[in-house]
Formats: sequence, structure tokens, C-alpha cells
Amino acid sequence: MLELRDIHYHPATLTKAVLAGVSLKASNGTPTVISGASGSGKTSLIEIISGLSSPKKGSIYVHGKNLNTRQRRSISGVVFSVP
Repeated sequence: MLELRDIHYHPATLTKAVLAGVSLKASNGTPTVISGASGSGKTSLIEIISGLSSPKKGSIYVHGKNLNTRQRRSISGVVFSVP
């Protein structure tokens, strides 16, 4: 199970936060879809979950354990595609 609690993310390249107070629970064996308009933070959220970026605030739990960026990176894989 994956759980995000109160995730905040503000990239240095932008003037405002991309994610503010995002919480999510995703269960094993159940598909989870992340959708939204362009610029809504979908890619940033995936980067944070996978350990490619770090949230400014909040916690990420995998199977009940709070994992840091390095730990998430070691158990994740992301493939980005261009339409």
C-alpha cells in the first residue's frame, strides 16, 4: 500500500507551489489513475512518489513505513513517454 500525507511541493523554477496538501491512498492490486489538466502537478506527484524529487512538506508511506527519497528511488521505476 502507498500512502501520501499532506504533500507540498514548490519547484525552485516556479513562483507558486505545484502541490499543496495532497493526500492519497493506493492499495496493492487496485489500479490507481492520476489525471488532471496540463500543469496540475501529475508529473511532479509521480516524481515525488518515485524519489526523483522531494516534497517540501509531508510524508510518504509504503506498507506503513515512512520512506525517504533515497529509499523510494531504490524501489521505484518510472518510464516517461511523449505523445
